[in-house]
Amino acid sequence: MRMAVRLIAILLTVLLIPAASALAVTKVGVIDMRKCVQLTDEGKVTYAALKSEVDRIEEDLKRKEKEIEEIRNKLEKGATVLSEAARMTLEGDLRRKSRSYRDLYQDSQARIRQLEMDRTRPIFNKLVELIKDIGKRDKYDLIIDSRAGLVYFGSQMDITSQVIQAYNQKYPAPAGAKPTTK
Repeated sequence: MRMAVRLIAILLTVLLIPAASALAVTKVGVIDMRKCVQLTDEGKVTYAALKSEVDRIEEDLKRKEKEIEEIRNKLEKGATVLSEAARMTLEGDLRRKSRSYRDLYQDSQARIRQLEMDRTRPIFNKLVELIKDIGKRDKYDLIIDSRAGLVYFGSQMDITSQVIQAYNQKYPAPAGAKPTTK
């Protein structure tokens, strides 16, 4: 819903600016905010730290998957030799662990998204301020995030690299931190 409202606002702005000043040339910039967050030096350091946390979460999920697979194997291999009670116990364990895994997986995905948002929000906020400064300095009438549903824009409008460079100059990565290359 929010994206639709934002897209409508952008479209109205794009359509109304030329109508309001038919003789004036409209200067529009397009930026990929996600790419900016990921490719600034600070963003690279942030994503490297985030990756280690994501790897730990995924390792925990793999352990749970392995437990479920072991129970499945016991059920398959012992189908003819297991007592009814033992088979029912294993099936109950399998159902519980499968349900637990599904819940853990969903929680993990939500946790990863939340971690990414929490860790990148400061970079995003600084980028917005920087983009406003670049917009004023370079006299842009409009700067649009390319991920907002644009179908086409000329490459000369893309200011993503310019913003990444300005961000790295204004907000250098912490000393000793090694940005990863993407």
